[in-house]
Amino acid sequence: MDYLTNGVFFGNVIRAIHRYAGDGMIIMAVLHMVRNLFTDRYRGFRDVPWVSGVFLLLLTGVVGLTGYLLVWDQRALVVTEAIVRTLLSLDSVIGGLGTFLARALLAGDQPNNLTLSRMFFLHVGPAVLIFFFLWVHYLRLHRPKIWPPAFVTLLTIGSVLLVAGLLPVETTLPATQPIVADQAQIPYDVFYLWPVLLLQSASPAVVLAVLAAIFGVLFVLPWIPAKTHRYVNVATVTPESAILCSRPSVCSSSFRISARMMSSMV
Repeated sequence: MDYLTNGVFFGNVIRAIHRYAGDGMIIMAVLHMVRNLFTDRYRGFRDVPWVSGVFLLLLTGVVGLTGYLLVWDQRALVVTEAIVRTLLSLDSVIGGLGTFLARALLAGDQPNNLTLSRMFFLHVGPAVLIFFFLWVHYLRLHRPKIWPPAFVTLLTIGSVLLVAGLLPVETTLPATQPIVADQAQIPYDVFYLWPVLLLQSASPAVVLAVLAAIFGVLFVLPWIPAKTHRYVNVATVTPESAILCSRPSVCSSSFRISARMMSSMV
């Protein structure tokens, strides 16, 4: 990692772009979810985009988490220990399950030369699955807007480059050295590592319960009955209110506009 950061031309900036673009991805995903939640755009025929979006949020979190493990510094070692401790807590629910998952993650009882290979697979594999769930996410959308305007694209790229140049990413001490006594000195990315921060003040069982509750509610949310029913105002035409139109083209265009307005209210 030191070679990639300091030995490769522009390596530190590229690594910073990768880091901050990942933070931006999770922030935009959460904002997009909150917008659809408060605009009630997750029920009915929108259940598939919503559920696939929850899968995308979960996969994005896994990709970001394993990305920090690939650095394999002291922060990665602390995070790995927290993950293993959380997995082992599953033994109290299903005997041997947590031990099996922990050994599968580490490729043994302790971190070794194969551990990073497992981390790399868990970083790249879910990233490939993201493209599949993006396809599912857009499946029911007619002409989805995938590409933003050129101005927005250039502004975003410029902003990420500026932040990457001004705020280079930090790497803690190598994992081969003893972990610092005060782990509060280790910087954490709150967008991806907030469960690890929660583990500092709560038990693994509580953290697992919080994660299960959050994603469980998100998955079943489209089928939870709404408290209030929405009513659509449908226009009715009576002989007394009918207007004779001498310009059919104008009337036809007005009808199409009214139809689009009514469909957007549903």
